[in-house]
Amino acid sequence: MADESWETLVKAAEENGFAECAPVGTYTVRVDGAEAGESSKKKTPQIQFKLKITAGPHAGKRPTTFKATIYKTEAAAGMFMGNMSAFGITGKTLIAHKPTLDQIARSLVGKSVQIVTRLDRDGRTDNSGNAIIEMAGTFRAPEAGAAEVTSFPPVLANA
Repeated sequence: MADESWETLVKAAEENGFAECAPVGTYTVRVDGAEAGESSKKKTPQIQFKLKITAGPHAGKRPTTFKATIYKTEAAAGMFMGNMSAFGITGKTLIAHKPTLDQIARSLVGKSVQIVTRLDRDGRTDNSGNAIIEMAGTFRAPEAGAAEVTSFPPVLANA
């Protein structure tokens, strides 16, 4: 087994979200990864996002302590559709194409949106004692507007 350099190890940890995130603020972010799944406790359908800030003094940092997550439930339908709208996915498109959450998640990778962050509402801290920073509300369309999504990647056999 090869012994990885400290530079390689630290870079890998930072890319996987184990580094200090940016302070609370409003940021333009790029979706570096999106994964469909379900919440661990309630088994709620969800998409988790790996985000990276693309502009300003915090470019390259992640905006939140943990991955941003959106949920697909009837109770959260308004927030879910608000999030889809920020990415250019309309209700009409969802009804016409009936994509899976995996197809939606894969179609969002590489897209840019804006987010606002806040301190965790419950005052929680991470394992290092730092205040947890989370996304406040929904994703927002980029200043230039979201390009409409009109198709989705094919369904994967193992999804």
